Amino acid sequence: MTREDDSFDPATTALYLEDGGRAQALPLDENFWRDLSRGAIAADHGWLTMVLPMSGDTVHWEMHPEGEELLYAQSGAFIVVMETPQGERHVRLDRKTPAFVMPRGTWHRFEVEQPGDIVFATYGRGTQHKPV
Repeated sequence: MTREDDSFDPATTALYLEDGGRAQALPLDENFWRDLSRGAIAADHGWLTMVLPMSGDTVHWEMHPEGEELLYAQSGAFIVVMETPQGERHVRLDRKTPAFVMPRGTWHRFEVEQPGDIVFATYGRGTQHKPV
């Protein structure tokens, strides 16, 4: 994305920030998650950024073994649930405390207290999922 007229709506477009400095817009269409999970979208060497509306709790845990993840509650209120050796840890994201950096290698999921939008910036190489 190098032209001035390459504006986009983050509600319908993810932005992949590649190692090396290139930014690539990716449409958040009905095929996005399927294509990402099967490797059809090459997003293993950089940061995937997007704004996702969240109205319900996530149905899986996820973990990013290769990098940290920035979470920012643009609106709404959420509980980030993490698995730790001491048990579950809960962090609230809302208007007062909207941002959190998920440590690399930490299993996590989301509970929605008030529907809203979360901005994610994920170094996703090796991302894993498991059911709740």
